[in-house]
Amino acid sequence: MNRLNYRHEIKYRTSVEQAEILKLWLRPLLHRDDHSDASGTYVVRSLYFDTLNNDAYLEKVDGVEYRKKYRIRIYNGMAARIVLECKYKHNMMTAKVGAPLTLRQAQQLMRQEYNQIVGDELLTTLVRDMQLTALRPSVIVEYLREAYLYDVFDTRITFDSQVRSGLWNTDLFDVAGATYRAFDGVVLEVKFNECLPEPLALVLENVALSREAVSKMAQAQMMK
Repeated sequence: MNRLNYRHEIKYRTSVEQAEILKLWLRPLLHRDDHSDASGTYVVRSLYFDTLNNDAYLEKVDGVEYRKKYRIRIYNGMAARIVLECKYKHNMMTAKVGAPLTLRQAQQLMRQEYNQIVGDELLTTLVRDMQLTALRPSVIVEYLREAYLYDVFDTRITFDSQVRSGLWNTDLFDVAGATYRAFDGVVLEVKFNECLPEPLALVLENVALSREAVSKMAQAQMMK
C-alpha cells in the first residue's frame, strides 16, 4: 500500500448555536467544498466494519495509540459514488486511504462473500482482514456535512450535524430505513498539514471550544 500521508486532526463538539457563530466568522476566509449542493451541505452515509468483539470500538474508547478502521461511504443517499476507505489514527494524526467501489463489490462486502470479491490493493486488504479477524459490517452512521477549505496547508474544516445511527440495519443502500439520533450538537473537525493557519486559529480561539476526541462511529456503536 502507498505511503500514508498523515495530517493533524482536531475535533470539537459544539452546540448548534456555537457552530453557527463560527460559520459566520469563518466563511469570509474559506471556500466551500466542491461536493456541496446549493444549500452548502451534503449527506454522508457510512457503513463501518468491526470485529465480533467490537475491537475498533473498544480501541477508540480505550484511546489506543495506533488504530485503523474500514468504512464504505456514499453521498446524498445515492450509489453513483461509492468509496471504500481505511482511516488510520496515530495519536493526534490521521491518514486516509480510499478507493472507488462498484455497487456489486459493496454488496459482496456487506454479504461477506469473501471468495467472490475481486478488486484493488485496499479492497484485497480489507477482505484479508475480514477473513483473519472476523471483521463484518457493524454500524451505519449518517449525518449532514457542511465543509470548507483553506488553501494554506491544505486545511479543511467540517461541521457535521444531525448525526444518526442505523443501529442493527447494516444495509448501506437502504436509505429509507429507520435511523436514530446518535447525539445532539455538532462535530467540528479541523484537518491540516504542518500547522493551523493563523487566521483560522485566531477565530477558533475566540469561541469557547473544548477539544474532544469524539467519534461518530463510537457514538453510534454505543446505542446498540
